[in-house]
This record gives sequence, structure tokens and C-alpha cells, in this order.
Amino acid sequence: MHFRLALLASLLFATAGHAGHITVRDDERLAGGTVLTFDETTRGNHTELDFGLLTITGVMNVSTDYAGSYNTTGTASLQNRMGDGSQFYFTFSSPVTAFGFNWGASDGEWTLNAYNSGAELVDTYVLPALQESNGGEFFGIAGDDIKYVTLSHDGYDWIFLDNFTFVAAAIPEPATAALGAGLLGLAALAWRRRRLAGA
Repeated sequence: MHFRLALLASLLFATAGHAGHITVRDDERLAGGTVLTFDETTRGNHTELDFGLLTITGVMNVSTDYAGSYNTTGTASLQNRMGDGSQFYFTFSSPVTAFGFNWGASDGEWTLNAYNSGAELVDTYVLPALQESNGGEFFGIAGDDIKYVTLSHDGYDWIFLDNFTFVAAAIPEPATAALGAGLLGLAALAWRRRRLAGA
């Protein structure tokens, strides 16, 4: 009987479990997400860009250089000042379940780390060197409660990011929580009645 109760509870409170790496822009885990193209972002050098739902910090610039090349689309992309910056921080105003971006021009591997609200590592993805590729390469991470991300590299490398996409984590509705609690209560009541009937 304890097994049935535990099974019922696990079914009621189970999460989707869609964690893992994202390798294409049209990944279903990014459906309905917010997309930052950088086309409307102020051109020039920055150390912080605040988009409201996302803040990016690091040595970077928004530029029209090589627009349409190195996996960029539109008129502008986020770059690291011709290789000056080797670390970016992406901080979400509230947790997300998935994020990703077009990645280009890298001559070496970069490490992408996603962390939750408790500063615990959710996942790591080593992004490949793409050099001149313009094949639409897109990389990201999906997982529960992603609060911030770091992108880093040791040494010089000029990189391009575009179409930064992220999906806000769903906030549980009070009605859904009440329904789950009610079903759990009914299961406990049924278990108690059976236990008393057998005594």
C-alpha cells in the first residue's frame, strides 16, 4: 500500500525532465521563448546589457561587422570586442527552463555552464570551435530552474552570438497545487479506510 501512495505522489509532483543539451534553433524546449536578436540594441562597446528579463555582463560589443556571416542573422550580433573578452555572464530575472543562441567564429572550445537559483551547477556544455562556419549552429541547455549562465574561454578568441532565446519557467497555478493536494488527501483517506477495515 505504501508503494501505491508513493507512486501516486510521484505522479502528481513529477516534472517534465527535459534536461539536456540543445543543438538546433527550433528545439521544442525553446518553443514560445523570448528571442533577442541584438538588431535593436545600441551599437558599440558595453560591459553590461540589461534587457529586463536578461542581463548580460562581460567585455562585449554589439556590432554590424560580418552581419549574416558566422551564424549571425539580421543586422547586428553580440561579440566580444574582437577577442578582448573571454567570459560572459547571463543572468535571468526569473528562472528559465531552456536557453540557446547562434554561435559563431570561435577558434577554440568555450565552456557554457548553467546554474540554478541555489548557485548549483545544472549542466555544462563545451561549445565547439566553428571558425568560418555559417551553417546555423545553435547551442544551449535545458533544465529546471536555470538562473544564470557563464560562457568562458582561456585565451584569445573572437566570437559572435545571435538570436539568444530563453523560456521562462512556468509558475505553478494555485488551482493546480490545490488539485494535487486534494488528490493526495483522497488517496491517504482511502488508504486509511482500507487499513482500518483490515484491522
